[in-house]
Amino acid sequence: KTAQQINNAIRIEAGNTLKTVSASGSLVFEAEVSEMFPETFSIYELNRFLSVLSLANMKGADLIFDNTNFVDIRAGKSSVKYKFTSHDFVTHPGKTIVLPSEDLKVELNSGELQNIQKMAAVLGHKFLEFRVDGGKAYLRTMTPDIGDASNDSLVELADVPGTDDGIYKINFDNLILPDGDYDVTICKAGISKFQHKSKKISVFIGLERI
Repeated sequence: KTAQQINNAIRIEAGNTLKTVSASGSLVFEAEVSEMFPETFSIYELNRFLSVLSLANMKGADLIFDNTNFVDIRAGKSSVKYKFTSHDFVTHPGKTIVLPSEDLKVELNSGELQNIQKMAAVLGHKFLEFRVDGGKAYLRTMTPDIGDASNDSLVELADVPGTDDGIYKINFDNLILPDGDYDVTICKAGISKFQHKSKKISVFIGLERI
C-alpha cells in the first residue's frame, strides 16, 4: 500500500526486494518482502493490480510467471491474465542509497509520528523540522512562508551530545511511512533515512532547502 501511495507504477525486480520512487524523485521506498519474484516485471497501475488480488474470489491466489507479457493470477476456478507494462514507462530508483554522512540520529515511535502528523493537520503546517540546538534534538511543525502567523509546535526528542547544531526540513507531503517505530538518520547533504525498527523497510526522504 505504501508503494502505491508513493508511485502507482512500479518495476519489481527478480528477487525479494521492492523499490519505488516518487514522481518528484524526493522520496524512495525500499522493502524486503517474503515473496520471491522469479523475474523482473513492471506494473503501470499498482492500485488496480492490488485490487484484483484483494477480491474475495482471488484471496490466496497463486501468481504464475511463465510469460514475459503478463502474470497469470489463479485462485480456484478463477484466473486473471494481468498484463505487464514496458519498463520505459516506470521510474526505478536503482541502487540502494547509502548516506554520505550521518549528521543526526534519533528515534521516533509510532505514537510520536501520529501525534506530529495530527498536530500539523490541525495547524495547517506544511513542514516537519528536525532541529539540533545545544546538544538537544527537537521536532517542530511549521509553515515558514507565513512568518509570524504560523502557530509553530515543538516537541523535545532526545539529548544528542556531540551533534552539531542544525536545521533539517521535510515536506509533510513526502512523509509517507508504514506504521511503526523508526530510527531516523539525517545527512546534511540533503537526505534523510527512516529505518523501520521491526520490518526491513527503509524510506529515504529528501530535505527541503532552508
